[in-house]
Amino acid sequence: MLGFTIGSFFLFAATILLLVASLSPPTVAKLGFLNYHSAGTVVRLGIFGACRTGEGISNQCTARSVGYNLNYVIGNFDFSNGMSNATRAFVLHPVACGVSFIGFLIAFFSDRFGLIFSSLITFVAFVLSLICMAVDFAVFAYVRRHINNNVQGGSANWAASIWLVLAATILLFLAQFIVLFECCCGGGKKKKQARTKEVA
Repeated sequence: MLGFTIGSFFLFAATILLLVASLSPPTVAKLGFLNYHSAGTVVRLGIFGACRTGEGISNQCTARSVGYNLNYVIGNFDFSNGMSNATRAFVLHPVACGVSFIGFLIAFFSDRFGLIFSSLITFVAFVLSLICMAVDFAVFAYVRRHINNNVQGGSANWAASIWLVLAATILLFLAQFIVLFECCCGGGKKKKQARTKEVA
């Protein structure tokens, strides 16, 4: 089973998607999870901070940090401390990416028993990615709703990175079963090949 299979491809794709999502603001200014538009400026929220662009403003980004104050980044909208504290969980994005990559390496370079271990690692990556997705939608949906309901002349909309996390989570969910299935099929093929050699 050494090399690319459907399961290892799904793992590789999920890893790339999570990696790109982990490069959201302030690392890469335009890869936000949520965009806030107001008075000709755009604030793009990421997992380690945010970036502001607009007329006369060229990518003013916050310092990279684990968790950030939503009121400081967006404006004084009276977001609770609990909601700002929840942004600390965003650090799980690169963790999920790393675990997914480990699962891919094991699936790519391993045989039957390695694929079983890869399936377990993929399950861990899926759980981490699912937590990331849940926190992303919980935090950014709250911010989006608060801005759209209370800020006159301002609006907030979803950006690309949140959909990347969703896609990665779906791929990891499928990959854990596909890798396990490939393990079983690989074992069956080996037994068939062994019987063919004995007959020959």
